[in-house]
Amino acid sequence: MDNIKMKYEVPGGITSIMPSIPADLLSYINCIENLPVYKGESILPKRDINLPSLYADNDINYMPTNLIPERDPKTGKIVSYEEVINDPIFQSEGNSIPCLKSMNSQSTVDQHEDNTFQFQFDPNDLPIAPGMSNKLKINKNDQNTSINICAIDTAVEDEWTEDVGGFWDDEVPEIISQPDNIPEPISVDEINHIKKDENFVLKITGNAERVLVKSKWVEELDISKPIDNFDELLPDPAYKWEFELDTFQKQAVLKLEEKSSVFVAAHTSAGKTVIAEYAIALAKKHQLRCIYTSPIKALSNQKFRDFKKKFGDVGLITGDFQVKPEAQCLIVTTEILCSMLYSDSDKIKETEFVILDEVHYVNDRDRGHIWEQILIMLPKRVKLVMLSATVTNVIDFANWIGRTRDSKIYVVFTLYRPVPLEHYLYVGSNTSMEMKDNMHLIRKADSGFLIQGYRKASDLLKKNKEVKKYQDSKSIKDQKPKWINFLRFLDKNNLFPTVVFILSRKKCDMMAESLKNSVNFLLNNKESQANEYFFNDAIKKLKPEDRALPQVVLMKELLCQGIAVHHSGILPILKEIVEMQFQKSLVKCLFATETFAIGINMPARTVVFEAINKFDGIEKRNLAPAEYTQMAGRAGRRGHDDSGTVIIMANDQLPNDRELTNMMLGKSAKLESQFKVSYSIILNMFKKKNSETLEEILGSSFIEAARAKKKDEYTEELNSLKIIHENNNWEPTGKQDLTVKEFYLRAKDYLDCRNEEWDKLYAASDKSFSEVGRFVIITHQHYIGNLAIILSSNAKKIPREFRVLVLDNDKVNNEGSDNKMDSWYKFIYLSKKRRSLNKSLDDISNNAHTILTITSNSIFAITKFSGNFDNDSIIKNWEMRQNERFRDAAISTHCQRAITMLSEKTLLLNRAENDDSVISLLDLGIDNFELHRTMLHMHALENQVYNIELSDIIAFEEVFSKLYEYQTRIERIAELQHQISNKALQLYNEYISKVEILKELKYINPRNEITTQKGNVAATMGSHELLVTELLLCNMFEEMKPEEIAAVLSCLVCESKSNIDLEQIKEQNLINGMNLIKQKHDYIQSVESNYLSNYERVNLNFNLVKVLYLWAQEKPFSEIMEITDIQEGIIVRCIVQLNEILTVIKNAAKMIGTNKIISVLNAFNDYHNHCRLSVISEIDYVSVARRLQCLLFSVFTFVVVFPSVFRVFQLLDDFCEPDFGVMKIMKTYPSTIYTYHRNLKTYCVIAKAYS
Repeated sequence: MDNIKMKYEVPGGITSIMPSIPADLLSYINCIENLPVYKGESILPKRDINLPSLYADNDINYMPTNLIPERDPKTGKIVSYEEVINDPIFQSEGNSIPCLKSMNSQSTVDQHEDNTFQFQFDPNDLPIAPGMSNKLKINKNDQNTSINICAIDTAVEDEWTEDVGGFWDDEVPEIISQPDNIPEPISVDEINHIKKDENFVLKITGNAERVLVKSKWVEELDISKPIDNFDELLPDPAYKWEFELDTFQKQAVLKLEEKSSVFVAAHTSAGKTVIAEYAIALAKKHQLRCIYTSPIKALSNQKFRDFKKKFGDVGLITGDFQVKPEAQCLIVTTEILCSMLYSDSDKIKETEFVILDEVHYVNDRDRGHIWEQILIMLPKRVKLVMLSATVTNVIDFANWIGRTRDSKIYVVFTLYRPVPLEHYLYVGSNTSMEMKDNMHLIRKADSGFLIQGYRKASDLLKKNKEVKKYQDSKSIKDQKPKWINFLRFLDKNNLFPTVVFILSRKKCDMMAESLKNSVNFLLNNKESQANEYFFNDAIKKLKPEDRALPQVVLMKELLCQGIAVHHSGILPILKEIVEMQFQKSLVKCLFATETFAIGINMPARTVVFEAINKFDGIEKRNLAPAEYTQMAGRAGRRGHDDSGTVIIMANDQLPNDRELTNMMLGKSAKLESQFKVSYSIILNMFKKKNSETLEEILGSSFIEAARAKKKDEYTEELNSLKIIHENNNWEPTGKQDLTVKEFYLRAKDYLDCRNEEWDKLYAASDKSFSEVGRFVIITHQHYIGNLAIILSSNAKKIPREFRVLVLDNDKVNNEGSDNKMDSWYKFIYLSKKRRSLNKSLDDISNNAHTILTITSNSIFAITKFSGNFDNDSIIKNWEMRQNERFRDAAISTHCQRAITMLSEKTLLLNRAENDDSVISLLDLGIDNFELHRTMLHMHALENQVYNIELSDIIAFEEVFSKLYEYQTRIERIAELQHQISNKALQLYNEYISKVEILKELKYINPRNEITTQKGNVAATMGSHELLVTELLLCNMFEEMKPEEIAAVLSCLVCESKSNIDLEQIKEQNLINGMNLIKQKHDYIQSVESNYLSNYERVNLNFNLVKVLYLWAQEKPFSEIMEITDIQEGIIVRCIVQLNEILTVIKNAAKMIGTNKIISVLNAFNDYHNHCRLSVISEIDYVSVARRLQCLLFSVFTFVVVFPSVFRVFQLLDDFCEPDFGVMKIMKTYPSTIYTYHRNLKTYCVIAKAYS
């Protein structure tokens, strides 16, 4: 582009004021998004309203002359200019406005009656346009209602020099009589006083109204129309709320009453829980069970507390404890529900609704497959209530569920957000004091991206850097003044509580700690004391030495100042304390990672992003639109805030505007299948002697949804082809037919191998063989065996793409218009054994040529010829001549030279008696051993094709045409039969391979395909099925102490990196245990690698062995933390996960009757129960129940000694855990308890109920 030199001048030497065309083109090439076609929204500049200017006559300012360019008809270049006069006489009544017609002074009505216009109107047309309320009415009786439009025009021309706008002061008579119901028009003054929006955005290309989907398996409900008669449609609801439901909630509730399944996709805090509550109430009304499941244990605990307050009869079942498992409403984890389905639990038989919250967790790589199994295996009579965040393919997902369960799914999709969000860019420095000037609005509510705000922020950042005001630093200590000023600004503008998302656990801790003792203005004394009292009360359950942990001490200090930290490295008990105080608005500023935005409902007034990029384990990238929406959605508390505030901190550099736009307005998450064929699924199905059901489950998975849609099409096509095949009597029987068939089969083997391997071989060959200017022999469509010149290549595409120059003529084009498959021409090329290069002189002598875009698979031979060409010039010249306007333009010199050389080389190859000019497949210069072996195999297949003698075949192409049709039809029938069978399943090969692994490891009997004892034990495992079973059956656990078992099995749950040195472990039993686990693990992986393709080895992580060993020995946690750099919260989470695994092992041990193992694992459970670093609510359910059971006798003693029932339960409250709420329960029902306070049996029932 820089080489183009053009003079942008008109005759007379006047320089053009227009921008340079090359510069314009270059800007579009460098940034294609600047093209108008890519702009979904146009930003309109603000303008002053000036209604009189609309009536000014453009003819007053018309130009008397115009410059007309004269162009060369062949090249299109401008040769000269001609100045012509714009003569008004060429205007006529047909091409001018009616105002220029001569009019007399008679009324407008008479004028219409007497004169005929050039424009003809159909008298049968409608009197008014569709959608208009009335037609133009002229009052004939009042002569003052007419006005001579031409007179106005004359007045303007005569008085233009004196006062253009003077006539606007004259009163214009009203000429249109309007109906009474039309409001009076707004005056110009009123319009001018309308408040102008500085960030006015017009969506010129906005999306049209979305069409609701309605099909056999899915129907989208219309939430745009309010349901005014909701009370009439539902006179006796199962549950009533104190507020009126939104339309989407009403729609879903009505479908639940119709016993239908619903899928609700909405933003956070939109009110999806209302639908879950109604399903629980409806099941209770019908005296049936409702099961609620969520992917997060903290969310399950929160829902347990909420639902128990509303419905009373609510139970909780997780991996490590149970609370009232026989309740009408059960809160369970997804794994527990899946286990119920595999074991045919009676609880499922009594269930009417299953509520699946956070359905978008289907995308979870590790646990998403559990959701799919549940959706597939749930009985069809059970109705589903699915709640999800907004996803792009909700209809596809619902359609899959409906097809799988053979029942229609009603979808409620809404982008409605109860509290709209305002997004700001903050550009401040450590010395900034006027925060308002640093806040720039870049998106408001549901508007588009406001570029004005972004530009202001960018300009301010540049200005601060120029005057050296911007002293931002990556050091946490240096950023402290900026954050203190920022928090003061939030406090002054009532923007608390605030969540500050920092996408690094370490940085979260450092940021919060740096502000310690510097933000005393956030809380008053009363609030600070309330936090301190609650914190001290909550950590009473911890041992004194654990209360002195650095993390515990720091969190207490932070809470007393109104700030806190929340991430996976924080102790669970501290996280729940923070969550409780945050909900009470006693934590003003919370520094958190993105995990805070997942699951539990913790809305804030403001959300702040310290940065918008994160490291995802592979690379550092910007937040995805779904991640940003999830975190930003925490801003805005329904019922408290009119709007939520989202602030993005701009540190030393402003994020790119396109990146921000994509992050804020990009597509939300897409649900994708994560289905896995686990050993547990296989063993459970074989245990039930129902392997066919497992194949049905594989076929019903979401990963097979696209195939399931096409299955009917495949079946229909298969039946059609079978009929055609039966009616076609031709079969290859004769000698010639069989010879041609043998050629076809061998050629097909060669072409199949070539299609798969040639691109790799070509890429690995000598680079000069694929360079620009190389002559190659191609077969592409009807260009069979043509010599071509490589002009360009694109190595990014697979297979690689090339643009080549080939000779062409009309005869070949006409012959190639039969639309045969590309493979047909490749077969023909192979049959001619390269003799297709013998082109006639007529084909070669003319200059006809074309440029083709081909893949590497169309290159069948590489010649030794090459040349230096101006390839860009050739391509541009050819592309220009494809334009109709320049079709007859001359061929450029560079292009003519290439065509001439191409003709010469083609003639040379025609005259050659051998293939010396063609490079052999063996001479490509490939060094890689595997590729070299592939090359030899392909060369052997090629020789087999060329060894078949076809010269004796009469009318080869006619015979081959019949055979080609016959063979391709047979192959298509076989392919369709395969597609509709289970063998076409994407996971079928993995399933078969894992069955063979289980047979070799003796989990399945290969003779009768029934699970062995090992298989029955492994079927009960949730994860690490094979390894844990091998360890259990080799008596490893019987020879080890509980603390040693906990230590060595930590490798199953530990994923954290650490600098700990494993050689420091001196305990021999620990070393032996680790070696045994490695040995069993390596053996299993060696068997798996023999059967599974693309197998990736997994290494065990023993970084927590010493930590868990000390913990199980009841060592103080403060002492444990001295030997590791892994955070406390991570350690406790691993302990909880390990306890779940050992609980499963203990249950499996009961199956095989190893009492010694059970006693050892019971001892470990006792060790686990001593850990009080877990979550408050989890400890309450277990420990309080046990304490109440031990207090039965004490209750009786207290009743005798203390007649006052309230005194009894006050003592109980002091003895039990704090916050369990016994006093609250007793105060709710004082008279009933007092009546039966002397009855010991009643107290036993009460205690049992609490347990």
